[in-house]
Formats: sequence, C-alpha cells, structure tokens
Amino acid sequence: MWTQHLFLAGRIGWTALLPGAVLASIATTMLSLSATLYMPAALNRALNEYGSLGLVLTLLSWLIAICAAVTFALTIGAVLAQEPPLNRFLTTDRRTP
Repeated sequence: MWTQHLFLAGRIGWTALLPGAVLASIATTMLSLSATLYMPAALNRALNEYGSLGLVLTLLSWLIAICAAVTFALTIGAVLAQEPPLNRFLTTDRRTP
C-alpha cells in the first residue's frame, strides 16, 4: 500500500489503495504457499535436464509469475475502488460546500 502511494505521488488516497493491497497480499501469499510445494521439484528437474541455465530460467519464470500476479491484483483493486459499490466507501468527496 505504501509503495502504491509513493509511486502515485500521493494523488490517490490511502483508502482507495486498500483493495489492491489486499488482493496483492492474497496473491503473494498463495504463490508463496504453492512455491513450497512446486519449486523444489521444478528446480531439481530443470537442474537435471538443463544444468544451471535451467535453474536460472525456472527462477526467472517464478519471478515473472509473482510480478504478473501483483500487477493483476493492483489493477483489479483499482477498478474495484472506482466502481460501485466500493467507491462510495473508499473515495471521499474533496469538494467543500
């Protein structure tokens, strides 16, 4: 949430960033849990078949998957924050009467 606020230079309020932060944390948690099951076997298989190049490509593929999950989560969170019914709870009207 802090990173989003920093990259957007404070133009978006903290509450509007909340759905994206929650979705990104869920996505990274699910990926880290699945990594404990999948990555050891994938790394061993890639190391046996392709050597150190397979190891590097497997790790890069996993990093790409993490980046894609976070990007999709933040994008979906931005849409959720702008569309009803969440937008009335997350955005504040900055106009004063």
